Amino acid sequence: MQRTALFLLLCSFSFASAAACSSSSDGGGTTPADTGTGGTDTTPADTGTHADTSTPDDTGTAADTGTPTDTGTPTDTGTDAGGTCGSDPTLHPIAAGDAGVVPGPYCPGAGAGGDAGSSATCSNGQICCDTPSGSTPASSCIAGGSKCPTTTPKAGSSWECDEPQMCGTGKVCCGNGTPKVRTGCTYEEVFPALGTVCAASCSGTQFIVCEADADCTGGKKCQAIKSGAKQIGYCK
Repeated sequence: MQRTALFLLLCSFSFASAAACSSSSDGGGTTPADTGTGGTDTTPADTGTHADTSTPDDTGTAADTGTPTDTGTPTDTGTDAGGTCGSDPTLHPIAAGDAGVVPGPYCPGAGAGGDAGSSATCSNGQICCDTPSGSTPASSCIAGGSKCPTTTPKAGSSWECDEPQMCGTGKVCCGNGTPKVRTGCTYEEVFPALGTVCAASCSGTQFIVCEADADCTGGKKCQAIKSGAKQIGYCK
């Protein structure tokens, strides 16, 4: 009641028209000045995905997933670390000297120089004490039946014969060890050199040394091989 009376009182003193007073009584028009929604762009400016959503250019396997180019065995895997094959070995029949005397075995390193670059042929009845390169004492020819001195730091080998003619009647020349094909080469070898000995027969860990087919029996042939710095043959 009080609010209505106050309103009527104010209108009676107003210079405005009754229509103006009547329209202000309900606060004006019923429609808001802006009937639009809050902004005409309700979608974000960029609703797309990031510029590059594709798979990386190269999703393939790495360029080279194959086996390395060379997976083979090294050229020389043999016990002889010499590296190259060199020339193939040959047979060296020893001819009898004056009065039919057969000389002793060939002895590498036993020459006047006393090193691996020198050599000598031992006299009949002598044996060769073959000293490996870098070891002492130097190679030498000593009387048959004697024992070669111990060499250091590498063990040496004793050569009593290079062919059966260097041994006494009823004996053969036996090589110690077993000849095997040197890896990557065309010939066989015994490495390191293990020397030879004269005996009535050879054991299962030895081979018959020869210098000609005539030195072999049972249809075997004399095959040239390398043994250390020497070239000899064996019945195969």
